[in-house]
Amino acid sequence: MELNKGNVDILLMRNWFVDDNDILDLLDWLDQDVYDYIYQNRSKYSSKVRYYIEPSDFKILTKFKLKELTDFDLFKEEKERNEQKEKLWQKYVSENNIIRPPNEKDFNHELKQKEIILKQTELQKVKSDYCNPRNREKRDKEIEKIEDKIIDLKNELKYLYSEIKVEDETYLKSLKNKWLTQ
Repeated sequence: MELNKGNVDILLMRNWFVDDNDILDLLDWLDQDVYDYIYQNRSKYSSKVRYYIEPSDFKILTKFKLKELTDFDLFKEEKERNEQKEKLWQKYVSENNIIRPPNEKDFNHELKQKEIILKQTELQKVKSDYCNPRNREKRDKEIEKIEDKIIDLKNELKYLYSEIKVEDETYLKSLKNKWLTQ
């Protein structure tokens, strides 16, 4: 077989070489004008063939600037990494609308709110009902008792709310730790 431009072009485009040495052998046997043609049209061949035609096409030019890292540099880098992780966590939380699963304290919180509303309506009813002057003192004691009960319920509600808030924060922290270790 004659090694002219057309035949060599077909051989290189088909890339039917058993191993890389076959490509090198073929390129060694080429005349200068055939090799020049192949070199100028090397972009149409496979990357394996192009590597042997012009290896410098595959060199990656890099410049490295060497610097000795100090403790401060390492600290700064760690801080930036942590800030980046925190931003990703905030994005994850906002996109996924993370909520702690409800538990008994949440149920009790709702119950206390309903109790407060019931006591307030009871208080309004007692205040709005007519009371004869003889029973006013009794009614005032009843009103005071209901108001004290409302205050107690509100205090219990505040306490439950603070506990729920702590649980929410704990849940988010544990979820964040799991997320960051993934």
